[in-house]
Amino acid sequence: MTDKNTPKKPTITFSMPSTDVRRFYTGALIDDNVDRTLARLQKSSTSETDLKEMIQRLALSAHQLNSLYRLSMSLDPAKGTASVVQTLAETSLHVFRSDRAMVVLCDPNTEPQIAAQAFLDDDEDFGDGQQTYVRTVIDTVISTGQAVVTANAPHDKRFSASESLVLLRIHSLMAAPLLLGDQCFGVLQVDDRRPGLRFDEPDLRFLVAIASMGAQAFQHARLLDNQKQTIAKLQHAQTRLVRSEQLAIVGRTATALAHEIKNQLGPMALLDMLKERFPDDEEIHECAEMIRDAQRRILRLVEEMRGYAHKDQDEQSIPLVPTNLVELIESVIRFLRFDGECRDVPIDLTSDDVYIVDIDSDRFKQVLVNLIRNAVQAFHNTEDRNPQISIILSADGEDRVCIEVIDNGPGIPLEVQQRIFEPFFTTKGLSGTGLGLDICRQIIQRHNGTISCSSKTGAGTTMRIMLPLETQSS
Repeated sequence: MTDKNTPKKPTITFSMPSTDVRRFYTGALIDDNVDRTLARLQKSSTSETDLKEMIQRLALSAHQLNSLYRLSMSLDPAKGTASVVQTLAETSLHVFRSDRAMVVLCDPNTEPQIAAQAFLDDDEDFGDGQQTYVRTVIDTVISTGQAVVTANAPHDKRFSASESLVLLRIHSLMAAPLLLGDQCFGVLQVDDRRPGLRFDEPDLRFLVAIASMGAQAFQHARLLDNQKQTIAKLQHAQTRLVRSEQLAIVGRTATALAHEIKNQLGPMALLDMLKERFPDDEEIHECAEMIRDAQRRILRLVEEMRGYAHKDQDEQSIPLVPTNLVELIESVIRFLRFDGECRDVPIDLTSDDVYIVDIDSDRFKQVLVNLIRNAVQAFHNTEDRNPQISIILSADGEDRVCIEVIDNGPGIPLEVQQRIFEPFFTTKGLSGTGLGLDICRQIIQRHNGTISCSSKTGAGTTMRIMLPLETQSS
């Protein structure tokens, strides 16, 4: 039985609705813990003021815990370091509701650089759109490895001399180091211009926790980036190794062929006897010269193949001679009239002017023959199409000439276009080496020119060569 004279303990009812507390956090587990804590505290003898302070601290802790949880879920090192620092800045902005949050990265050999920024107001002007920070604050955090906070920056003796602080009109700020062991590689900073918002020590401790989590994610992302770069380098080295083996095979084959080809070309000396026997027959003389020209190009082509297999050797400059481009192309067309594969395909030449270009005639003929034969071979699987090849010369500005080899063939698929200049890439199966266009590209480059391809499936292909015009000496 209870003594009537014994005073009853006062019953304290907490007046803040639970929804006001729960607005700081999400998650059923935290909700359940807070409900049980409220029930226990309301039955205790704690004063209402102390109880409110405890509940506010509890709510703040729940809010911070939830924020750290959300941050851990958002930080994805696999997306790279840029994504990590941007997530870090945006999360800090959301948590502290400041005007700005940013991540500054530093390197011993360079000036600190802002890697990411987030703004509460998209129209907020910080430094006339430039990435600006308070250098004194950043230097202090980097040199000491300690976090700093100031509720009234303009009157803080540590930073009051900073001109950037005045220019940016920052009132309150805090900054925490991004640490890898004892080494500071960056700073996470939040700042605000509103006099009513003042950061304090609990805010700073929470920022340090966010910075610590962000630093670990950043380092993980950096390791992943380095791993990707290492894998890419290994793949590149493997490709070079495979290509070196292929080139070595090409070199050995070309050396063996050179000996046999020279032996087989010996009877070409009979051309001189043929010309002497028919001294007045111009057609025989023209054909003999074409055969002699072909012999010379065959021998040079073999040497080109041998040189191609030894790219590490210094390339000697090729002799460039002023040449009438129209006449040279006409000679190539005449030569191809005797080619079993090309003679039945019409080849038209159109030029709007006479172009004199500094070139090596034999090598440039080699390029044209290769391009025209490729165009002819494109018609092999197109029985219903009337093959036609056009060569068009035109000026490109005042100092370059454009040579286009155009066919009305089936075209080249985009995925093949992207690889046609790769060594050893071929669509011809065993009949192709995959070296023709790569050699053409090298020859054109040594003429200080460029070669490119444009094609559309079903609409033909255009191979475009750009060369500088002859340099006029003063």
